[in-house]
Amino acid sequence: MIFYSIVDLPSTQDYIEEGLAKRGFRITRLNIYTTEPVSRVDQKVLEWAVSAPVVSVASPSAVRAWINLIPKSRQWSNSVACIDETTALAAKNLGSRNVYFPTYPGLEGWVNSILEALQVHEQVQKV
Repeated sequence: MIFYSIVDLPSTQDYIEEGLAKRGFRITRLNIYTTEPVSRVDQKVLEWAVSAPVVSVASPSAVRAWINLIPKSRQWSNSVACIDETTALAAKNLGSRNVYFPTYPGLEGWVNSILEALQVHEQVQKV
């Protein structure tokens, strides 16, 4: 199960979400920004998202929007699976420590980064 953050625009292509779902991921979509970060989201969905072991993001602006949504009182240190190195660099610069990204950007590499992050999470849980 992954949390998929995305821009809330009519032009948003659902092929990424559909591609992840076809690969067996259960997707909960949370529109976290338009051209500006949203100021309010459903608190139950946000609480679920904050507790997810992996958050997937497809742009530096999505990373910034996500980090800004996390309650300041929360010490959030879960994994971030990024679509590319640029997004991963933004995540690292914003304080994320467990950042995964593909060598080559794109859906297949992103899926592999999500899987890698989930595998590491499962291994840590077993220890």
